[in-house]
Amino acid sequence: SEVRSQIESVLDSAKALSLRSGENTARWRGHLDNLLSRADKKRATQTTNHPAMLWRDLPAFMGRLAAANDRDSHALQLVILTASRAGMVRLATWDEFDLGSATWNLPAERMKTRQAFAIPLPQQAVELLQAIPRTVGSPYLFPGTGKSGVMGRIAFLSLLRAMDLPDITTHGFRATFRTWASECTHYPREVCELA
Repeated sequence: SEVRSQIESVLDSAKALSLRSGENTARWRGHLDNLLSRADKKRATQTTNHPAMLWRDLPAFMGRLAAANDRDSHALQLVILTASRAGMVRLATWDEFDLGSATWNLPAERMKTRQAFAIPLPQQAVELLQAIPRTVGSPYLFPGTGKSGVMGRIAFLSLLRAMDLPDITTHGFRATFRTWASECTHYPREVCELA
């Protein structure tokens, strides 16, 4: 599923740059889902849980990230504090944030659901954002050195490996949040899922 999604993105980019034409042969909805047999569909859509950190271990881990005080650790702290997807944070731009109202306003084109979404920021996230230095000439919170100008896709993976956590995934922190919300708050399930 991840490989198919990446191929779909590459083919969409190529079409946008007029390097190819026609339908995206890697697109799932409205294309591959109609071509595969039931057994193929079941295998293609099986989901796996991402290895997650226990929420009780998170405060000590956040302390380690804060002590590192670098771009990748700042970015991972924002992922955790907002229960966001890694890609949302990697591509975050300064103009999406309103620190005065403590919100992160994501435009529809950056959302998986294609609907604009506002994320309320906890005080720790606001303080983190205020401490992150801005890079002149880059709109991104976490600029990279490559052609794209953003931090690389494997930055979080590399950081977790360097911190001796090879079995934890960045996406797993969303599960950590969800488990904490279920066990430690009284918010309805729907609210926790939306967050």
